[in-house]
Amino acid sequence: MKLRGYRYDGLVFAAALFAALGFAAYTALSGSYKLALSECAAVFIVVVIFLVRALTARRRYRRMLQIAAKKADHTDTKVLESFTYPVCIADEDSLVTWCNKAFADEVAGDELNQSYTVRKFLGSADPEKGDVCVPVGDKYFNVYSFPFHRDGKNYTVYELTDNTRLKKTEEKFIKTRPYSIIIDVDNIDNSRSDIKDSEKSAIISRVEAMIDDWSEKFSSSVRRISDDRYSLITEKENVDAMVADRFSIIENVRNFVYKDRNAGVTLSIGVAPGETIMLAEKAARKAFDIAIGRGGDQAALLMPDGSYTFFGGVSSSAEKYSKTQTRVLAGNLAAELKSSGQVFVMGHAFSDFDSLGGALGVAVMARSLGVPAYAVVNKETTLALSLVEFAESGELSDILIPFEKAVRSVGKKSLAVLVDTHIPSMSDYPELFEKCEKRVIIDHHRLAAGKYDSDIKIYHSPTASSACEMITEFISYTLDDSKVSASLAQALLSGIMLDTKNFVIRSGARTFSAAAYLKERGANLVETKKLFNASFDDIKLKNSVVDSAEFYKNCAVACVPDNVPDNRLIAAKAADDLLGVSGVKASFVLYETRGAVSVSARSLGEINVQLIMEALGGGGHRTMAATRLENTKQEAEKMLYEAIDKMTESER
Repeated sequence: MKLRGYRYDGLVFAAALFAALGFAAYTALSGSYKLALSECAAVFIVVVIFLVRALTARRRYRRMLQIAAKKADHTDTKVLESFTYPVCIADEDSLVTWCNKAFADEVAGDELNQSYTVRKFLGSADPEKGDVCVPVGDKYFNVYSFPFHRDGKNYTVYELTDNTRLKKTEEKFIKTRPYSIIIDVDNIDNSRSDIKDSEKSAIISRVEAMIDDWSEKFSSSVRRISDDRYSLITEKENVDAMVADRFSIIENVRNFVYKDRNAGVTLSIGVAPGETIMLAEKAARKAFDIAIGRGGDQAALLMPDGSYTFFGGVSSSAEKYSKTQTRVLAGNLAAELKSSGQVFVMGHAFSDFDSLGGALGVAVMARSLGVPAYAVVNKETTLALSLVEFAESGELSDILIPFEKAVRSVGKKSLAVLVDTHIPSMSDYPELFEKCEKRVIIDHHRLAAGKYDSDIKIYHSPTASSACEMITEFISYTLDDSKVSASLAQALLSGIMLDTKNFVIRSGARTFSAAAYLKERGANLVETKKLFNASFDDIKLKNSVVDSAEFYKNCAVACVPDNVPDNRLIAAKAADDLLGVSGVKASFVLYETRGAVSVSARSLGEINVQLIMEALGGGGHRTMAATRLENTKQEAEKMLYEAIDKMTESER
């Protein structure tokens, strides 16, 4: 770094001062007191002169700039001096070599000296790449640069125009952009079984008061639009304050105590901007659907780039289930299938029993409605090979087709149905899904952050234990019992058993009702269980992975050894088994796949593994999630521990 101007002079003077004082001290010690006193007087005079020069430096520097201007081209300086707005000239090192009075007064001010550079007001902005606007004090200036060459050196003229009024108008415009907020009170009808209907009114009134106080705190207008739903109209600066507050209303309502016990109610919130209030409200309803689709008890904020940011979401699912709504969805799906020329159904990559069983179910449903339909599966990567073999050996054999045949058969009005994931890029064959004219998604996982194509129809139910449970319900409402074979019932039941861990996790009345329906259609529990049988070597390997697990903050973390065949399946089974260990609330198993590291995550519900996996770029369900990291296994493990730490801190 070069020392210029008074920084350099100051260092030289300080060194000379110490030398002079040292010499005076030596003289005094030698017995020449008068000479030493004379030397001290001389040093004092020099110090006074230096201080006077330092105090008048800025004034002399401005005079020096005027002298420099006179030495420059007379025509140029005369033109620049005539400008009423700030102008300066800087050399190759960005040092200001000349400026007019407007620049000295409005921009540089008291900082103007020999070491003043244009970086003082430009910061990191680069006018050479385009016009820039920089703040200076309480003003804003547009900066324009014009390079020129003179006397073998490069210089740049900087012109600054006052843009304060327009910039502040722009800031005010941005801050007052309309935002719409939809708030729904979850679980109000099922919050507590020990309270009377009359007492629910007291809970609703208190929650409404909390919403009113919160909206007033952020200068927002709120109105009640139904028994348990509210609409807020506000502005961007208020939403920014809500974000900084991390939507504390969610936690306040979640922790609301009624008669010495938690009331059991939560809030689901959708927040979105819009050019008009009407467009903002429409976008807010979509954001609200995303929040509900992720399990409720959270706020979904639509960002300018079309993605979503989430706040909350630490409690169990709060969605409402309605048989009437399911029947309507089943009718809509049936109509979609009937209007198609042919149907191709596929699951997610590395398909399991739930995605493959669901694909078979939708294909049979379409065929029963008179539409040619096929399930497309990758036999090389599927984790449900036993189900593939079971289907091919029976009456479902003509439903399974390879990708090559499917893609050649795509024609007008072809419909692609994606089962057990709502992210097309994670399907077995994304290109087939995109090629079809019509597209449908059937999924039970919580919706991940991101953009969603409005042309894709999504049948989504995060309260369902599995995709097979959803499809079983659709079939029960649209097909005659005679059209549901025992083989199909067994395939669907295998998917439910996989995702519920044999009816242990996420199993409700809805799950058992679907299982009972399949049992009546001929599904055999013993035969279905045999589909999950593993080889002796796989069991030994899985047990070794479980044995190597480390425990951290109520979580178990393990790694599958390298170069293990079927490591994805081993990881999933090891993660399931680790949940059976006392004190383990969540399990994570890492394994290498295709040059990256994947993580299989499981939970009993107390820890939301979906949020942990989302922090690492993945997603899934509260109790079952995964992610893929382009890192080494050591780096991925470190990132996982950091995500667990962050999740633990947020729940405190």
